Amino acid sequence: MWKWKKNVSVELAPSERIIFQTSLHWILFVPSISIFCMGLAWNIAIFYYSNYLSMEVAKWLSWIGYGIILIGLGKFFAEYILHKTSLFVLTNQRVIIETGVLKRTSLTIMLSKVEGLKVVQTLRGRILGYGTIYITGTGGAVSRFANIRQPNVFSQKIQIAQNTNQDSENDAKPHEKTHSQSPPPLRKPKK
Repeated sequence: MWKWKKNVSVELAPSERIIFQTSLHWILFVPSISIFCMGLAWNIAIFYYSNYLSMEVAKWLSWIGYGIILIGLGKFFAEYILHKTSLFVLTNQRVIIETGVLKRTSLTIMLSKVEGLKVVQTLRGRILGYGTIYITGTGGAVSRFANIRQPNVFSQKIQIAQNTNQDSENDAKPHEKTHSQSPPPLRKPKK
């Protein structure tokens, strides 16, 4: 068993080895940090303007700010757990992706069954190094995974691993000799 992060593990076959691993990008935390900062700014503004407000109004407005801060902290905690329990692993035989805690999304697909890969990145995603990857398996099933760190590298490594597996499968097959027209027999030169 190979342990990647706390409480997240992957069973590997004896001949299987890890080629590449990635995780969710830190951009995942931006919404919760923004909400927390808005609540903090709200309470600072209430404190600053409390001389112009009645004590009762300032108290209620402060409680609204505390509520916004708590929402931001709760969202951050949920995003942190999602970040720590998400798994994006490529082995020499398969792609393993697991995300979520309460709503668990899991994808394990053999490399030979991956039919298509699509990476979508916004300008901000290209600058910061994150994006969304779509994996199409046999039968046309498409799985979408957003906010992945290094999605282009992950996609390239999958393609390289597929090509390597195809090359090794071709090398493992016995080569059949094709009997085409054989060259004419060599003649001895006349003296």
